[in-house]
Amino acid sequence: ADPSKTFALRRLTNAFAQALHIAVACSVELPAGRSCESNADEEDEAEDALAETVALRFANTAASRYRYIATADWPEFAAFSEELLAWLDLSPSGLATYTLGPKASAGHGSAWSLSGEGCWRVLPGSGNPTEVVLEMIQGLSGCGPAQAESESGVASVPPFALGVDLHSCARIVDLALAAQEDEEMDDE
Repeated sequence: ADPSKTFALRRLTNAFAQALHIAVACSVELPAGRSCESNADEEDEAEDALAETVALRFANTAASRYRYIATADWPEFAAFSEELLAWLDLSPSGLATYTLGPKASAGHGSAWSLSGEGCWRVLPGSGNPTEVVLEMIQGLSGCGPAQAESESGVASVPPFALGVDLHSCARIVDLALAAQEDEEMDDE
């Protein structure tokens, strides 16, 4: 089988990002004739429903994950790599896995990676509806670049929060696994 056909790269389209921006803007506007006090519960319910819909759209399946160039987010590690990448797994339950490491380069020594788990949320109020906020309350740890490792051989990053614009990420989909998931859904 052709290895280039086993994975697909997908991105959020500009049309989707624009439509989401409009939907978020409309969700905070009050219908004509309603006061803020009388509509607070309905507005909260509408915002919650929109956030849930967006989270389900952004969440990964077992066959997908996000990847982006993370050099700007991690200058302290970018110095050790030509291209620093981050991978995100955003589960529908709100759990997140974040992994940081260099772009794989054949024959250039062993690769390093730092990873951790935390939670994620959509619509953080930044004005960018395609952004998610990662709250990595345990930070990251793993085998870092030799210069960043402690005496124990483990590198770590303390807890942090990070905004990631999914519009700038590639969603990598394992096509074989996605097809298998589709078959399982058809069987139910």
